[in-house]
Amino acid sequence: MDPLGRLWLFWACQPDFVTKAAICENPDEDELIWGGEFTVGEGVMLNKPIVARDGRWLFPLSVWRRGVRIGNIPESEAEDRRAFVYETRDMGRHFRKTGGAECDNRLFDELMLVEKADGTLDMYFRTKGNLAVSHSSDGGVTWSYGKDSGIRSPGSRFFIGRLSSGRLLLVNHHDFCGRNHLKAMLSEDEGRSFRGAS
Repeated sequence: MDPLGRLWLFWACQPDFVTKAAICENPDEDELIWGGEFTVGEGVMLNKPIVARDGRWLFPLSVWRRGVRIGNIPESEAEDRRAFVYETRDMGRHFRKTGGAECDNRLFDELMLVEKADGTLDMYFRTKGNLAVSHSSDGGVTWSYGKDSGIRSPGSRFFIGRLSSGRLLLVNHHDFCGRNHLKAMLSEDEGRSFRGAS
């Protein structure tokens, strides 16, 4: 659901390797009526966009590194293979790629974006090891090289996002042996530490 109360549906398209979307203007109706499909950007988006404090809607799309693929789906032919942020400033009518990040051992990426209290952006990646994080202090135009966030992971899906209380919620495996012990944890200090997994 977007801030206007519209329901969005996203999907990845092959062989174009783009993320497309359609919007339902009246999602509470008995019969959903979808608008025409349109392209958000190049790459795959596996997690939700966020709304920044300045009003921009930010979409995490990724062109996977070479060799990362699902089944026999062909790889993108793109030369620039990073984790990107696309923005819309007009509620989804137009999209623009702002910038992209890279990190070691990217694995399907499954990016999550978080806007910090100071206005900086964090981009979290799924990797072969711990979750990685990259930072942007210019609204997503330039990004630091992704580093180990210190958040342990078995290389699987995770969620991090801001609650209405202002705290950050992390859903991730904790004290795991493989993909088990999924926990919800809260951060009171902008993601420097998470508590509540016991």
